[in-house]
Amino acid sequence: MNVRMRQFVGVGAFALCLSAAVPALAGPDWVEGGENDGNFLPDAGPLPMNAQPITGSGPVGSISGRLAGGAGLTEGAGGDFQDMYLLQIDDFGNFFIDSEQIPSATEGNFLFDTSLFLFTGPNHPLGAGIGLLANLEGPQSSFGGAILSGQTDDGTNPMLISGLSYYLAIAGDGTMPVDAQGNLIFDFGNFVSEVGGEISGADGPGGMNPIAGWVGQGMTGDYFIPQMFGVSAVPTPGAIAVFGMGALAGLRRRR
Repeated sequence: MNVRMRQFVGVGAFALCLSAAVPALAGPDWVEGGENDGNFLPDAGPLPMNAQPITGSGPVGSISGRLAGGAGLTEGAGGDFQDMYLLQIDDFGNFFIDSEQIPSATEGNFLFDTSLFLFTGPNHPLGAGIGLLANLEGPQSSFGGAILSGQTDDGTNPMLISGLSYYLAIAGDGTMPVDAQGNLIFDFGNFVSEVGGEISGADGPGGMNPIAGWVGQGMTGDYFIPQMFGVSAVPTPGAIAVFGMGALAGLRRRR
C-alpha cells in the first residue's frame, strides 16, 4: 500500500469512527420554531415536502410545538393542523415514542389529544411518504397521549429498517392522512381510537400510496413528546466533511 493510499484509508477510518461516535453525543430537545442546531426554523409543514428536519447529533430528547389551526402555516387552505418532522430511527427493536396530554391553549379546558403517524423517509426502499405506523391514543402511555413502537397490533408487517430517516407527523385528534385520491392511509374504523389503543399499520385503502394530504380538522394547541427511544437527529453531512478535511490536513502536515 503506497503512502497516498494509506492516507486515504486513514481519513476514511477517521470519518467512520466519527460517524459511529456522533450518536453518543447529547441530543437535541427540539422546539418547533425555536433555536435548534443554531438556527431559527420556520413552522413545520404537514407533508414531506415541507417537513422540518431535526438536525444535529445524537439521540433526540424531546419534541415540542404548536398547532395553531387557521392562524398558522397555510398549505393551500388547510391551515396549521399537522406538523411533520424528518428524523432518524437507529433501532426499531428499541423504538418507542410517548406523547403527553397537556391542556389545550385553544380548546377551552380540554386536553390536547395527540395522534402520531410514521412514514418512510427519502432514503427508504419504498420511497418517501409511505405510511408505516399510526396511533391515536395509547393506553400504555405514561403521559396519557399517543404512542408508537416497532410493532403493530393489527397484523400488518410494515417495512421498518433501522438506520434510515423517517417522517414523524404529529396531529390533534380528528385528522387523518390520505393519498392523492383522498383514500385513508390508516384504517381506525371511523376514528375510533379508544378501543385497544391500536398501533396500526398502513391498512387503509390508500396504504400503498404516499401521503398527499389530510382529511378532517384536528384539535389545535401545544404538543409535547417527552419520551423517545431509538431516535436520533438527522446526521449533518457538513459536520463529517469538516472533520474529514481537518484529518486530511493533519495527515498532510505529517508527510
